[in-house]
Amino acid sequence: MKASIIYVFLFSITSTLFIRCNPGTTNNPPVIDSIRIKAFAVSFHEGQQLFIQHCTPCHRQPEHRITCDYIFTNLFERLPKPAEDYFVRFIRDSKALKEAGNDYTITTSREYNSNYNHHFKDALTEDDFDRLLIYMKAAIKLK
Repeated sequence: MKASIIYVFLFSITSTLFIRCNPGTTNNPPVIDSIRIKAFAVSFHEGQQLFIQHCTPCHRQPEHRITCDYIFTNLFERLPKPAEDYFVRFIRDSKALKEAGNDYTITTSREYNSNYNHHFKDALTEDDFDRLLIYMKAAIKLK
């Protein structure tokens, strides 16, 4: 008899824990959201560090908005679609885009009177590009 009471008790505790801890239930959205927010914050910070390391020699951080003719204003709305893919291709190797005759890259170089070519394909990993993209998209929206 004691054994059956213990089994029922253990089963009820295990069932309760499973239901409360199962991410498929609706009981845990705040926990899931918290995990996503933390992951975003980590990616944002890592992307910011990549920007500081690789981009600040030529560019101000997007959230600083120093100049009147702000280069990052509406950046992803202005880029050829899909904008995120184009951004990564441009940062990875803008010279290759120019040599391939990409109109947007050529026009942008002329407008900014710049012969500089972004060439980070060997310096950054795919994850680095993703983190940089997260940082850029979020930082541009900061006021």
